Amino acid sequence: MGIVLESSAVFPKSQRVLIDTNVLYWLTYASSRVFPRALKPREYQLEKYPQLFERLLENQNIIYFSSYSVSELANIISRVEASLNGRGQEHERKKWLRTEGGREIVVRELTTVIETIESWAKIVETKAPMNPKEYLQSYSKFYLDGYDIYLQDDLSKNEIRYLLTDDIDFTSVRDLHVITANTKAGSYSK
Repeated sequence: MGIVLESSAVFPKSQRVLIDTNVLYWLTYASSRVFPRALKPREYQLEKYPQLFERLLENQNIIYFSSYSVSELANIISRVEASLNGRGQEHERKKWLRTEGGREIVVRELTTVIETIESWAKIVETKAPMNPKEYLQSYSKFYLDGYDIYLQDDLSKNEIRYLLTDDIDFTSVRDLHVITANTKAGSYSK
């Protein structure tokens, strides 16, 4: 269905909305940290997504997140924390996670993130997971990759038609309203 901007007439009211991993990251972990320039999210990501999120709440929407986002968040947070500890290379990060207390740092940060998310969102029901052939079929049908295909499957199986995300690849999913602050989405907006 395309892009829904905050000013759009079809901005959701009393709907079910799934929050994508990237936005969960900015609303929780990234918004509470001070990053060096190389790791810092873009200014609009830390400003616009909290505004969109607040508007969704004001409009009485029911907010959801996917269990797949937890594993994505763990990966993102471990990469950032390892980089902050001077262990940015993949082999260094794995060692840092195993032997240098990195796993405990990530668990502590992720625990806070999950508690925060659970205070304002419900976990979307993950129905029967896709088998490899179904995954490949979705991969060939949509311009999505990785966990995004699983998120799309969760959206579809739970009949959730709104997604707050920075990833405009989701516009390839028919019957999905993509709520975004991504400035590259302008040509897709309604």
